[in-house]
Formats: sequence, structure tokens, C-alpha cells
Amino acid sequence: MPVRPARPLGAGRADAPALRLVGAADASAPEVLEQARAAEERGRTELARELYDRALHRVRTADEAPVAHAALLASARLATAGGETTTALDILEAALASATARAVDADCASASALRSGVLWASGDIGGAEGEATRARDWARRAGDHREAAQCLRILGALAVARGSLDEGIALYESCLTELRALGQALDLATTLTSLAELYDDARRWDACPLFGGGRSVWTKLVGLGPLRQPGRI
Repeated sequence: MPVRPARPLGAGRADAPALRLVGAADASAPEVLEQARAAEERGRTELARELYDRALHRVRTADEAPVAHAALLASARLATAGGETTTALDILEAALASATARAVDADCASASALRSGVLWASGDIGGAEGEATRARDWARRAGDHREAAQCLRILGALAVARGSLDEGIALYESCLTELRALGQALDLATTLTSLAELYDDARRWDACPLFGGGRSVWTKLVGLGPLRQPGRI
């Protein structure tokens, strides 16, 4: 049965087009995936989850494997947000199995990184560290150096979470080095902010000159003026 068009939500973005759901049996997997994303953007979480699942089941060819991967990761993310940790982990196991079978390192990295976050949220720091390490290895093999650096930052935060402050600082510093080499200004600013707080926790105030350079990098690469506080990771 075709899905009736959804009434646009008043709280949605002013520039967002009206949401029209694809419910016909011949709708393609990419079409349904876009509708799922549109529903999620408008806060229609349950509808988005239903559509992500529908997109997954509409995949017909190997060329549509990226659609299946995107739908699985989105479903896992929404399940996590809904407090359904076990469901999210099961979905990510499926995503990892599929990505491994297809030998797509980038997809393995994204699924493993998300799984690390789910495990961390559930209190399994050891498991989260193992997944973040795997995600970093896959990202490096895929040539995604930004994702690899992000995994270092996650590992640093996890080290701090289990009480190893010095190890966490060392990992953040390694992440900082990689981000500087990549010229990732926004990621660099966020990492500098987190590292400054860790230096303060460790009473390593002698490291403060580093952050004058950090503000300079931010200004030169982004041109947005003084470094703001993007929030700790």
C-alpha cells in the first residue's frame, strides 16, 4: 500500500522542501534512502527508521551496496539514540560483515568507528578501544587519513575515560600532528580545545604556548577570527 504524503512539520527548516514519501513498490533503494534522510531531518525518527529499513530491503544489485551500508549505519545510529544498544550493535555487526565480505575498507572503518561509540556509551571502554583501533587500521588502508586521525582522538578520550590521563594526552598530541599535516582546521580547533583541558587537568601549564600557535592556525586556515570553544570530545 502506498504511503500517504507526510504533512510538512512547522518546526522544520524554512528552506527545506515539503516531504513527500515514496511508498510505491517500484521505488528504488536510493529514492527510499533519500526519503529516510528527509524524514530524519524533520525529526520524524520512527518514520525514518522504517524507511531506512525499507531502503535496505529494496537493494537489488551490487552497485547499490553503498545504499545498504548507509541505511544500516543510520539505523544503528537512531537505535542508539533511542536507547536500543543491543539492536544497534546487531545492526553494526551486519554492516561490518557486509563491508568485510565486499572488502571495502572505508565502509569497515565507518561501521567500526560507530560501533566503538555505541560500546563506549554502553560502558564497555575496553571493547570501544578495540573497535576504534580496528577502525583506524581500516581507515588508513582506505586512505582516509582524516578518519584515521579522528580514531586517534577517540582513543585518546577513551584512555582518559579509563583514568590514563598521560596516555590520553599523548594520543591527542598524535592526533593533533596528523590533523595539522592534513590542514583540517575545524578538527584541529576542536582537538586543541580538548587538549588544553587535558593539559589543565594534568597541571601541564608549560604547554600553553602551543595554543597560541593553535589560534594562529585557526585564523590562517579558516579566517574566522579567534578560536571559539567547539565543545570537548
